[in-house]
Formats: sequence, C-alpha cells, structure tokens
Amino acid sequence: MLRLTFCGMGGLDVDAERRLWKMGVYCWDDFRRLRRAPFSASRTRLILNDLDEAERRLALGRKGVRWFYAKTPPSQYCRLLVNFREIAVYFDVETTGLESDAQITTATFFDGVSFRTFTRGDNLNDAASYFSEIALMTTYNGTAFDAPLARREWGGDWNGVHIDLRKTLNDWGIRGGLKRAAAVLGVERREAPEISTGAEAAELWRRWTDFGDAESLDLLWRYNRDDVRTLAEIARILCDESMSGNIFYRSFS
Repeated sequence: MLRLTFCGMGGLDVDAERRLWKMGVYCWDDFRRLRRAPFSASRTRLILNDLDEAERRLALGRKGVRWFYAKTPPSQYCRLLVNFREIAVYFDVETTGLESDAQITTATFFDGVSFRTFTRGDNLNDAASYFSEIALMTTYNGTAFDAPLARREWGGDWNGVHIDLRKTLNDWGIRGGLKRAAAVLGVERREAPEISTGAEAAELWRRWTDFGDAESLDLLWRYNRDDVRTLAEIARILCDESMSGNIFYRSFS
C-alpha cells in the first residue's frame, strides 16, 4: 500500500500528494513515468531518490519500518499500521490506579487477528519476551502511560517503533480519550461498553483481588480487549479516509 503514497517523499505534504492523485499519478511507478513532474527539478530528484530508497526499505520488511516512520507525518501513521499490519501490535494496559506508582493489572496485545492477555499474579511476567520482540507497537496515550509502565515492568531495553494514536488523532482534530475518539469515528465497543474509565477498571481489579470476584476479572479482560480492538479499527478508518483520493487503494483495501 505504501507504493500508493507520496506523503513524506521528498518532503511532500498531504496537499501535494492529493494534487498528484488528481493528475492520475496514483503510485510510485506512475511518478517515475512522468515526463514532466509538477515540481522543481531539485524537488523531483529528491522525490525520486526517496522512492528508490523506499523500495529498498520495503524489501527489508520489519527492518525497514523505522525509515518509513521517520519519513511519515504523524497524522499519516495509520498508513504504516495498514501496510505493516503483519507486524503491527496494538497494546493497552489496565492498572491499579492513575498514580505514578500504579501497577499493571492486565496487559493485552492484539495483532489484528488474535489477543494475548497477561494478568498480574498469573502470567504477567511471561509478557516480557513477547513485548521485547514487537517491532511496531500502537497505543493510545501510551507515550505518557502504557509504555513507561511496560518498561518498568518488563525492562527498559525495548527499541521498536511506537505509534501513539492519541497524537495522530490530535492532528485530525479529534481530542480527548479513546472512548470519545471511538464515538466520533463510529467505532462500536463490543465486549465491555458499560465500562468507560480507568478508575472503573481499577475497581474491577479490586473486586477480584479482595473478593475473588471472577466476573469482575472477566469484565476487566473484555474491557482491555475492547481498547486494543478499538485502536485497530480507528487506524483502519483513518487510513481509509486519508487514502480516499487514490483509486488504486480501493482494490488494496
């Protein structure tokens, strides 16, 4: 799919990309075939050089994702999540509270197909090896919250690419928490719609640890899964919207 995008190549922005699409230049090969590009000769050379490098980076698979991350504007990170969906992992933690010393209670990873949930007092430590292997991680507000907690829990040597969708959504003019973003974009929360805050999730954990309430723990797991599934659906919606002007994208999606 990235062969259909020009945003970031040679410093092009979204508006320049859309102008190319309107000209019928929908993919990298279309641009290479242009007899006269709508840019200066120096800018055209920069674009062509970036396209050649992009081909090499794409061939590297997961090892090439960091180059595209550096090239892509934050508002368009959703394109990386769709193109590299085989390695993209959506991640969210629930905690004992919002304090600085809060502990992870459950952590869920979603690769777009299956969920893996780890729980304190059971298998939380087992998440360390899984976390360390993630090449492309996606969170919501994870820069400030989930990622520091994960590093504290499992060690600080993770060096994959981290996309915080809260920042991306801010660039789209959508602000607030994950539930508000989901509502704005029409994403339905399916498993635990009755839980809407981290404080409620923390209370579910307390009921489990204090009273052995298995239903509360099950609801916490479902709430955690809802968060990561919501992230994946938001990424797809944003990508579909950002690429809507490219007729080739319809066949890709």
